[in-house]
Amino acid sequence: MSPLAAEGNISTPCENIYDLFAQRVQADPTGTALVLREQTMSSASLHRLVCNVERQLLNQNIGPSDVVGISMLPGPVQIATMLAILKMGATYVPGDYREPIATVLKRFQSLPVNAVAVAAGKPDLWPEFGSRTVDVDVDVDVDVESDFESGWSSIAALDRPAYIMFTTGSTADSKGVCMTHSSLLPLLYWHGHKISRAPGWRTAQLCSTAFDFSFHEIFSTLCLGGTLVLIPPEIRVDLSMTLEYLRNCNVDTLFAPVSLLGLLAERARRESVSLQLDHVLTTGEALRITDTLRHFFTESGAALHNQFGATEFQDALSFTLEGSPASWPADVPIGTPLEHVKAIVAEPGTNEPVACSHVGELVVSGVSVAKGYWDPTLPSNSNFGTYGSGDRYYRTGDLVHQDREGVFHYHGRVASAVAVDGQDLSLRELTSRILELPGVVQAVLIPSVDGSLASVIAHIAVTPDGDERAAKDLVRAEIEAVPLFRREAIRVTVHEHLPITVNGKADMRYLHTLT
Repeated sequence: MSPLAAEGNISTPCENIYDLFAQRVQADPTGTALVLREQTMSSASLHRLVCNVERQLLNQNIGPSDVVGISMLPGPVQIATMLAILKMGATYVPGDYREPIATVLKRFQSLPVNAVAVAAGKPDLWPEFGSRTVDVDVDVDVDVESDFESGWSSIAALDRPAYIMFTTGSTADSKGVCMTHSSLLPLLYWHGHKISRAPGWRTAQLCSTAFDFSFHEIFSTLCLGGTLVLIPPEIRVDLSMTLEYLRNCNVDTLFAPVSLLGLLAERARRESVSLQLDHVLTTGEALRITDTLRHFFTESGAALHNQFGATEFQDALSFTLEGSPASWPADVPIGTPLEHVKAIVAEPGTNEPVACSHVGELVVSGVSVAKGYWDPTLPSNSNFGTYGSGDRYYRTGDLVHQDREGVFHYHGRVASAVAVDGQDLSLRELTSRILELPGVVQAVLIPSVDGSLASVIAHIAVTPDGDERAAKDLVRAEIEAVPLFRREAIRVTVHEHLPITVNGKADMRYLHTLT
């Protein structure tokens, strides 16, 4: 049995993330760790593959203090490379194959990347790195018994950086954030205590590996006794094929950003596809339970975990919805802090707490908070700090209130608040009302302020059988009911579905270009 299965007990203290994975392998070497189509790989075979990749990296003079970019298609070698880099005490920087190479290159070049690990035969994609490109060429069909007892030890210390990932802000440039083993292990322990079941559950690897939520998705599965179901690129690009693949692979756990979850639920309802799920974890945007989501969870029977996190601190709060989806609230709270996290509601830009039930800025603290952005010159580093107790904190820029039961509720971003003639305009409340209109399934409002009046562009998506013109008229009427908006400066644009990034979140940057 997995060391963290069922009761969530850790058999021995873990010095690093790979140590936790090694415990799983030693406890259940023949248990299935990876699935890709009809191909399966046991945890022992994955460990052996990791050791092979590690040797290749060491042969290229990559050491424990190095930063290694990863540019690979989804597959066993990509996962093994991530594990190998962690095992040797180095730091991985994931790139997503769906992003333009220029975008990934810009991120790699902003860091002290010592090498870029690529799949066999693909070094020509990164001529800028020359000899620092490592062509990872390993045979995934390894013998489980071959040298199985070797290579358990990892030299990674708790304070060593595990990965560097980049923020996905709506308009600003991405900022690199480094997370250490000590910052990430508590999240895995929490998952093992709160969510994990008996070994063998199946998690779909849906998230982009360049999105911080993927760490929770991948490593909670591999380290705690589950099976990670890898999705081929040619299937991943098609929602219908993805749903069919998940069903055929008997997936019972999903990690899906809010926008992607909505698209999957809408397609499943349209095509009468039912998944039998136990757990769905979502994050990335405010979660609103639409009729489509109620139908999806009624059919699947899954519990829905609303995880609140950011690149700067991973998951910090969680709220679980169980039972009949018909009774679920429309606007889902972001929940209560995880066991290793502290959270307060403060006056924006300060650490001064506000009164109970008052709206203020969420400030999170604890070991899971990063020390700051990789670039120390960024002005936004001022949002990080250290309390007198030594705990690191981060001012999130999110408006919340905490109710008398200790549950936190989301009210939008501090920076997105619109003030016109001294009056605050709540876009979140307006968006919620729009989403209650017949036929409207997605909505994003992009406002601008000119003097005493505001203009807005509403981007919406309607149900496949919905009346687009009627939906536009209803949305316009809802916005016109707000006196602060100029009637002649209200625009409503209908999309088949709102565009999403490779991270599965609404593509706000693209929507801003349409203004």
